[in-house]
Amino acid sequence: MTWFRCGGSGIPAALKNRMNAVLDKKFGTAVDYPAEGWPDDVNLLGPLPEATVSGSIAHITDGADEVPIKSWQVTLPASLDGYSSVDVVRCGKNLMNQTFEIGSVSESTPVGSTYAQLKIASTKRGRTEELVPIPKAGRYTFSCASPYKLFLCYFDQDQRYLRTYRGWSGVQTFYVDFSNTEKYVGIAFKIDEATDITSDDFDAIHLQIEYSDTASTFEPYSGTTYTVNLGRTIYGGTVDIVNGTGTDENNKFAVTPDMSDSILYIGSGNTAYIQINKTPASNGRWQDLACSHFTPANIYAGGTQQGIGCYSAQFYIRDSRFTSKQDFLDFLTEQETLGTPLEICYKLATPTDFTFTPITPTPETALGTNNFWSEEGDTTVVYRRDIDLALQAVSSSRGLMMTRPAIEPSNGDQGSEESTENNIETEGEEDAR
Repeated sequence: MTWFRCGGSGIPAALKNRMNAVLDKKFGTAVDYPAEGWPDDVNLLGPLPEATVSGSIAHITDGADEVPIKSWQVTLPASLDGYSSVDVVRCGKNLMNQTFEIGSVSESTPVGSTYAQLKIASTKRGRTEELVPIPKAGRYTFSCASPYKLFLCYFDQDQRYLRTYRGWSGVQTFYVDFSNTEKYVGIAFKIDEATDITSDDFDAIHLQIEYSDTASTFEPYSGTTYTVNLGRTIYGGTVDIVNGTGTDENNKFAVTPDMSDSILYIGSGNTAYIQINKTPASNGRWQDLACSHFTPANIYAGGTQQGIGCYSAQFYIRDSRFTSKQDFLDFLTEQETLGTPLEICYKLATPTDFTFTPITPTPETALGTNNFWSEEGDTTVVYRRDIDLALQAVSSSRGLMMTRPAIEPSNGDQGSEESTENNIETEGEEDAR
């Protein structure tokens, strides 16, 4: 709490300045508010409206300026490795946090080690120093203020080249849909080899990546990455990293040959069910399972689909390799010998609540667009909306509820994907997206 000494000289200037700053921020003004009007001014102020947004990226377009969020929950899917910490990111609308350098290459030379599968026909190239991570699957818009043709090179999670995408010549704004396979992009600009390009030319490129299907005015990258330690290892559940509360919802166990009495072989046509009696078991949702050797699937529904499922507090494995219970036991013995035992992660019937040290200080929203996400799972954020942006979204007008009488101011186009045959860039027909 801040204390102000008040004497015969009236209200301290520091207090008056702070009150003006608060009221200007709330009312969107830049004026001097007389002290005698403070009670009426404060009476107009109410709590900012609260909203909740969820998704692989919690995308907010009406965040209040410098207001702490109320909650940031991450849903952690079943994992055999478990989670002892959670990595999360909050940033503004621009997801591009990279710099550029000038590269000079010949037609037969790769552009850096990360471009090993893409050879360039031009002798000059501007490119990102590193591959740019794509946080989640979804639609992203790329835009820049550059006269050069923009290229994207897709890479998987191991940074292996997949394919190339290029925008239309002369058009530097387009959206791209990323799948779960495409984890990184290399970004390059094709430059006329006769053009004299310096590093200063790239200062004004203003490359922006937005989690949206439309481009907006450029803003520099502004973001923070946090690592939150959970104080324990859980195999799935939910954690609220702002309030330091979590729910441990999953467990895992290994299926070993000495569990023979709990394993039942059920022959079924050309396939075989292996029934594993394990209590407590999953809640009947095969989607909540993780398994080291078999893919979760709704195998109990019949058919010939291979994998692991669950029903009525028991696990079922269908695999045509096993024609007897002994086949399955031999498989378990072999996996133990190799040091890769069969492990199953499942949702508990009764979860356990726990607490941990939350993020400090609490993350705040910037005015307008914000993006929150975690590498480990989906995100739900409870935040405060900017009153003007909230009203604008509803009625396309501003300040309907926060209007004050006037006070005199005091003095004082789209691209297409194309392949690279024989590691040489090709220029073929393009389909507008």
